[in-house]
Amino acid sequence: ATLAAELAAADVVVCLRRPSLEGASASVIEGMLSGRPVIVSDIGCFAEIPDRLVAKVAPGREAADLRRALHAIVAAPDAARARGAAARAWALEHHAPATYARRFVEFCSTVLAAGPLLDTVGRIAGCLGGWGVVPDAVFGERIDTLLAGFFAAGRGA
Repeated sequence: ATLAAELAAADVVVCLRRPSLEGASASVIEGMLSGRPVIVSDIGCFAEIPDRLVAKVAPGREAADLRRALHAIVAAPDAARARGAAARAWALEHHAPATYARRFVEFCSTVLAAGPLLDTVGRIAGCLGGWGVVPDAVFGERIDTLLAGFFAAGRGA
């Protein structure tokens, strides 16, 4: 309730982190869901947010970029509100529980499907290491190409 009240009273949400260690940020998602203009660090998971939705502050240029972003919000409040609304719509689509669940199931399916390939790669690597073969990029690419073709053929591709 407190967070909702603070977001409702805010004119802008600022999420600046350095370093950014998380894979996603609940605070930036909440900020976007509030429909307020959002300013983020241009690193980590924040950098993945489309530029049209948030203002970004580059590492090493925090003061200048933050000043620029705040001035843009004050100078064009209608554009800032429109950007906040677009960010809210995007967050509702991309960070909805159903979206997370669907992506998690897709991820699990990918991991399970990759199991035989990973087992095969592990066995090949063990054999090659036992033979004293020194790995290099060209050799690795050849094996990758052969295995990709083999496993794709097995799936009917």
